[in-house]
Amino acid sequence: MINVYLAHKTGFWFISLTMTIVLCAAHYSIFVKRQVKPGSSAKELITRFNFKEVIFHWLRIIMFFILFFTGIEMLYKSEAHLGPHHGFIGVAFLIIAIINLALWRRDVAFRSYDWIWIKSCGGYLSTRSMHLPAGRFNAGQKIYYWLMLIAAIALFITATAMEQGAHHTLAGRQNIAWGLHGLIGCFSTIMVIGHIYLSILANPETARVVIDGKISRDYIDEHHSQWLNL
Repeated sequence: MINVYLAHKTGFWFISLTMTIVLCAAHYSIFVKRQVKPGSSAKELITRFNFKEVIFHWLRIIMFFILFFTGIEMLYKSEAHLGPHHGFIGVAFLIIAIINLALWRRDVAFRSYDWIWIKSCGGYLSTRSMHLPAGRFNAGQKIYYWLMLIAAIALFITATAMEQGAHHTLAGRQNIAWGLHGLIGCFSTIMVIGHIYLSILANPETARVVIDGKISRDYIDEHHSQWLNL
């Protein structure tokens, strides 16, 4: 896999990201559009993210896109002017992920009822709304968080290995560390695209949570019933 990636980096990224977007579009067309949405009405709002959590969320969003574009520059240019910024932002991204772990250590811990959500694929492969038990974060969000944290740690380790010797040169970019770093970066980008799709299109009510940290009580009742023990 690493050798395939090193030999076809452009094609690998293009196919991976294109297929992810196509699958998201297909899912929306097949499943999301067929679900009957309730009529809009005034709703009681619940604070899901406090101010600090909203800020951290935006910092991670901004940092990720900086990492993506600076990483793409490093992928194709022999002397990437933004390369040093890529490294500093990467370390900051990992630090914030660890801070989030300290804040959310109880919320991202798996519970017995999460297995019900996993077996049902979160209801995302059904055209009808499913009331599945979940805490503040459902099983899918927990999996996403842990995979992104592991990816951030792995990217830091591989980046450190890449900095040894002449690995930052074009010749050095053909080593295992460079290949792993690129593969993990591509996987992380796929995860983020999926996360954005689910947050904005598949579950449009959750989009406002990154603005004011609030979400409707009706949505909590339906999708996060174990959080407030409703």
